[in-house]
Amino acid sequence: REDHPGITKEIIEVLKKRIDPQGVIEYRIQEQGSHRILIQVPGATKTEIEALKNRITRLGKLEFRLAASGDSPEYKDSLEGKQAPGYYKHWLRKKKGEEGEANKWYLIRNKTEISGEHLARIYADRKGIEPVVGFEFDAIGKSKFGQLTERNIGKPLAIILDGTLYSAPVIRDRIPGSGIIEGNFTQDEVNELIAIMRAGSLPADLELEMETMVGPSLGRDSINRGLLAGAIGGAFAILFIGIYYMGVGWVANSANALNIFLIVGAMALLDATTTLPGIAGLVLMIGMGIDANVLIFERIREEKAKGKPVRAAVKAGYEKAFSAIFDSNVTTLITGVILAAVGTGPVKGFAWTLILGLIINLFTAIFVTRVIYELFLDLNWIKNFSMFKLIGISNIRFINYRFILVAVSGACIIGGMTT
Repeated sequence: REDHPGITKEIIEVLKKRIDPQGVIEYRIQEQGSHRILIQVPGATKTEIEALKNRITRLGKLEFRLAASGDSPEYKDSLEGKQAPGYYKHWLRKKKGEEGEANKWYLIRNKTEISGEHLARIYADRKGIEPVVGFEFDAIGKSKFGQLTERNIGKPLAIILDGTLYSAPVIRDRIPGSGIIEGNFTQDEVNELIAIMRAGSLPADLELEMETMVGPSLGRDSINRGLLAGAIGGAFAILFIGIYYMGVGWVANSANALNIFLIVGAMALLDATTTLPGIAGLVLMIGMGIDANVLIFERIREEKAKGKPVRAAVKAGYEKAFSAIFDSNVTTLITGVILAAVGTGPVKGFAWTLILGLIINLFTAIFVTRVIYELFLDLNWIKNFSMFKLIGISNIRFINYRFILVAVSGACIIGGMTT
């Protein structure tokens, strides 16, 4: 629209909140040409596509309007077929399973008293056994709603969403600023309405111009290649840890396996889609888990070299490695939170994998492996920590080589950004 050049960007922001608020499904929503929006949905079924189209195209416009009471002159005129100035006839939404046209109508005022822009909270609720949508206004909305209901006791208040009249309860008393929307909903309908209303209303109608479905072979091939690359890299890392650190290395590998299992389970719980950025985040978490265990092992090695017994060396190793592990995880977690907040599509999916992985990794590296070692020590299964040591010098003055190291790091970063 010429009078509102930024309307497409506004719609895109609302759609992002509606269809992927957490960013774990990794829908791609972008402007394409003049007043067109392209939405790419990976790995969705036909049922999911239909539900998505309904969620996209609905305006999400909530209105509260007064209705004429049954004994008012306007209502009586309408019954006699006369036009009531300032009012229009609106049929109530049909009940579930009801055939034919709706059989109850209300005489609704043309004026919108309060709109959904003042809603502060939308939530699922129940009235008896019936699912309903609960709502609560912000400070401005509470004031307006309280005044409206106080001045119009005895009149019906119509609740209209996207032009559909869901209910028109009679105002019995002043309502401070909250209520429910009834409409003979199913639980799925309640969840759908909540998702739409929480994201806000669209500033314009959307029309489906074209719909295409791309075969999964190309995307599946990319995913398979990504999984293969991750599996090969992970296998090499697991073998190295297991061989170099011997028995304790396989304890770390077991913790990493649990790490992967918990991350994948958490992503499945969030109904996340498997994409290449998500796989990259998962592989990164394997590396972070191995890094944490290496820090612990090397600290234990140092404590053993000082002549401490195994149990004391394990205790001191974990205590001294904790600060480095915690610091690296927290700094990376901050990066992940920033990416999740400002990123879109695949970036957001990578960020969520990163965040979940860091939290789970901290749990498995610090708690799970420690419990396993303590158990093995109590059972007398571990009498000594045997590890290889390829590098004899542990006190390397890296600061002396800072310029070379910075140059090499910079070259790697630039190379990664340009390839």
